[in-house]
Amino acid sequence: MPFNFGIGFKNISKVDFDSVKVKLSITDRNNVENIIPIPKQKPLLTTSPNDTIRLNVPIDTRSLSGHNFLFVNFNPDNDQPEQHLFNNFAFRNFICKT
Repeated sequence: MPFNFGIGFKNISKVDFDSVKVKLSITDRNNVENIIPIPKQKPLLTTSPNDTIRLNVPIDTRSLSGHNFLFVNFNPDNDQPEQHLFNNFAFRNFICKT
């Protein structure tokens, strides 16, 4: 059964984001990082109030068992310069039962 991960990201600055890069990874119970490829997301324009990216990713859990750690980062590696980066990422623990 897939794990359906969803999260929103909103540009709160006065500067546009052009095609937002996203990094999504799952670190499994053996401490192995599994990168989930995510295509670049749409631009977030300041001319569109409340413009938000709604990221929804079905994650295949067949190879994951036990405790896992999900990490998502919008604009990783400061792909587009920002004043603050602390509000661009999230962590989530989850357990897969076999």
